[in-house]
Amino acid sequence: MVGRAPAAGQDMSVRYDRRRVLRLCAWAFLFPCFLLVIVIGQWLSGPGITPLFAALCGFLAVLGLRIVVPCVWLLVRWVLPGRPVLELDTVGLHLPSIECDLPWTSLAEIRLVPLRYARHGKQGAVMVVFIPQAPSAVLAALPVAGRRRKRLERSLRVYDTPLTDRENQPPNADMV
Repeated sequence: MVGRAPAAGQDMSVRYDRRRVLRLCAWAFLFPCFLLVIVIGQWLSGPGITPLFAALCGFLAVLGLRIVVPCVWLLVRWVLPGRPVLELDTVGLHLPSIECDLPWTSLAEIRLVPLRYARHGKQGAVMVVFIPQAPSAVLAALPVAGRRRKRLERSLRVYDTPLTDRENQPPNADMV
């Protein structure tokens, strides 16, 4: 969904569309509920739960946690508080998710990169890519480590910039 465009000279903030993310996360929360209904049904229907059924339920529970935990983290950290994912103002670009503040003088260009296999209605989806003048220096200055740093390094190789952190965005989640 596209929000209203800011007037010239106004600050702009990009946030998650709360209703859309909640709707997407609701599907993820239904998975553990269905699993619980199956386990209770099996427990009530017979002498007990077989080891094979318990192992299958354990596997599905772990799989469900790998789906639900990121959704809960996204909701609690970004969506429900309404924290901005991206801010543009007179000073420059601010990406709170990776603690990056970049003045306009440090940006070389802004690109629109089409995303393969992603659509918004009948249009292909695009990602806005901010290219700093010294991408490697920006990456070195970012206070992130571990898997996040590897994602940003991969973004530098693919898009020529580390400023495309997609960690906070679930699949098909629109931002406003």
